[in-house]
Amino acid sequence: MDLVFGDSVDFELVATVDADAVSDLVAEFVNAGLDLYPIGVVTAGSGAWIRHDDVVRELPGEAWRHG
Repeated sequence: MDLVFGDSVDFELVATVDADAVSDLVAEFVNAGLDLYPIGVVTAGSGAWIRHDDVVRELPGEAWRHG
């Protein structure tokens, strides 16, 4: 996990989209022959957290945090 969320050279585009627009956007990507993977939600609060197997913990890494 540290490698994935830390200082690595693997880059993918990450963006936020209004929840009501996700299904339409996924359909547009499919029609264009592209992949789109919804990976989470934005909620009120601070920090970045991951839930895996019903365990919630803060995302590791520092390089991606812009302050």
